[in-house]
Amino acid sequence: MFGENDDQEKIKASMIKQSKTTLTEWFSNNKKELNNPLSDEERGFDNNHKLYPSGPELHYNEYPQFYTWNRIQKKWQRRKTQKKAKTIGRVHIAHPGQCERYYLRVLLHNVMGATSFNDLNTINNTIHQTFLDSCKARGLLIYDTQL
Repeated sequence: MFGENDDQEKIKASMIKQSKTTLTEWFSNNKKELNNPLSDEERGFDNNHKLYPSGPELHYNEYPQFYTWNRIQKKWQRRKTQKKAKTIGRVHIAHPGQCERYYLRVLLHNVMGATSFNDLNTINNTIHQTFLDSCKARGLLIYDTQL
């Protein structure tokens, strides 16, 4: 909340800072890596010499295994020393009764490498208007009770 006498520059700076979340920066980092792919060295290899996935090859909840969240710079950074961590990525809980929040959560667990909210909602070049419609189009809702 802002007061009517608050400094406008301070308000603008606060709004910009708050607009960078782990989710919006997941989108940004995926877009950046699609345009400028990581080298094999940056991605790293497992014990079987298999290349670790890059950002666009990961679901949102898998990101913390390969990236760390820099709270100061508000961005994801590729892990440097330990290329894959046993970190569990958590997505806020949402009950099906919370409608769009719940369907967004479903999409984040099933869509890899999204670069925007529209990207999450796009299937076969059709942009769906709601996360529910996107989940339906992707066949992610098995039972009628999930609607």
